[in-house]
Amino acid sequence: MFDIHYHLIPNIDDGPDTLEYAQAMVKISYDQGVRTIVATPHMNHPAEFRGNVELERDIEKEFETLRTHIQEAYPEMELYLGAEIYLSKQDLNQLDQVNIRTMNNTRYILVEFSRDFTSLELKQALNELILLGYRPILAHAEVYKCFTNHMEDLLKLREQGILIQCSADNIVGRHQKPDKLRAVEMLKHGLVDIVASNGHNLSSNRPDLAKAYTYVAKKYGTEEAGRLFIENPDTMLKDGLIEQPSRVIHTSKPIHKSWFWIASLIVLALLTRCFT
Repeated sequence: MFDIHYHLIPNIDDGPDTLEYAQAMVKISYDQGVRTIVATPHMNHPAEFRGNVELERDIEKEFETLRTHIQEAYPEMELYLGAEIYLSKQDLNQLDQVNIRTMNNTRYILVEFSRDFTSLELKQALNELILLGYRPILAHAEVYKCFTNHMEDLLKLREQGILIQCSADNIVGRHQKPDKLRAVEMLKHGLVDIVASNGHNLSSNRPDLAKAYTYVAKKYGTEEAGRLFIENPDTMLKDGLIEQPSRVIHTSKPIHKSWFWIASLIVLALLTRCFT
């Protein structure tokens, strides 16, 4: 399997603080069948982290050190460098000044926004990135409240060519119930393109993929699981074009109030007739 959303570089953001801790995280991934990881440190994020990921030489140096240690312990594990880019509303007015790192030097970019963005704001922001030549991947799309009971808005993003990434823990985890409900609904409608761990540590944000893979394979088939955990991430790393099968959102239409009252009157009339 591939894990393309992974905060693994030590002492950079809110991921591990030592190489030993990072190696312990990789062991979890390796034991679960992951053989390719994309390290995606936070960039341009408003929160204050340990390191300064904005300095290209620093992140390159830290990544190469990490990759050397990991491949000594796990020769089969492939590591690539990417980033999770945070964009605020202000950033969208000055994108030329934002330091953007793509995924493995491809045209793909893993991007997140403030949780209070509306569907329209997300659509406009992601379209700006497309116009600049990027292929946006919306990170952990299930965390955005605007998609609650509005899966059709997520469908419209995919129709623009936006890739939808979902976090494994929000599919099978017990916490963050609203996020989980949205994640399950996204899978139900076939709106997910990539599942990744968003791993940060060994406790609250573990790099677990196996349970989510088993869930998807059991409920939607091994072909769908292979598409989300292997084929699409592999295509992304090669800068290929990821196919997004057409989807249709089936929603039940509410009963019109007039029909409700008509049905109620008919039932009342029948009951009255039975007792007279």
